[in-house]
Amino acid sequence: MNWFKQTLANVAGTQEPIYGPTAIQSVVDQAKTIPYTEVNKDHLRWAAMQSTCVETQTFYLFSDNGDVASLQLIYNNVVWNFVDFQSPTFSAGMMEYTTPPSYGSTVVNVGGVAKDGEVIYAGAPNSITHTEATQDSENDWPEPTALKITWSGKTAGGKPFEAIIEGSLGQRMDRIDVMAEVPGLIKSLVGSVAGTRPYVYQFIPSHKLPIKIKVGDDEEITEEGTLLMEATFIS
Repeated sequence: MNWFKQTLANVAGTQEPIYGPTAIQSVVDQAKTIPYTEVNKDHLRWAAMQSTCVETQTFYLFSDNGDVASLQLIYNNVVWNFVDFQSPTFSAGMMEYTTPPSYGSTVVNVGGVAKDGEVIYAGAPNSITHTEATQDSENDWPEPTALKITWSGKTAGGKPFEAIIEGSLGQRMDRIDVMAEVPGLIKSLVGSVAGTRPYVYQFIPSHKLPIKIKVGDDEEITEEGTLLMEATFIS
């Protein structure tokens, strides 16, 4: 019966069957024993594979000018918050996903902070909070206007680690209606029957935001940098 409900949901946008939070294998559980691993040459070797599953694979992409990117599967019914922060000394990133109710609205968060090209913290017990929001008159979503981002855990050496970015997002850079390319009739049907209203909000504050980093008993470090943030909403 679940197979039938899922197939119908994929085609018609109806409600998914309820699988519950135990139906997913969250990296949060894996990170309790191995918080992170670093990419090395062995990960980047070409492999002659008979088959693969894109749901469990990470693909690394390289351009001629030296840009490097990784690609992982993201389901279209998952809500996310993405963060990328760059300052003269530090780089910080975070990805937070929330599954649909069919998987218990489970929150999965991974993130890390690097200093001068070296990872000083990476793990799962992090958080992104929209501390202020305004109602979007076009779709009624609570568009974030301010946020607080927290990386919290331990360094590779076992020292307590915490990094916080908090402040205003300013005017949004872009708002993307995911259904914009869908024919109007189908869009209205999906929206009225399934209530689907997926939107992506993107922000690059024109002002610098500070990151505050505390490692063990060391003195807190504060450094300003540039933030890129992306938030999605879907019913």
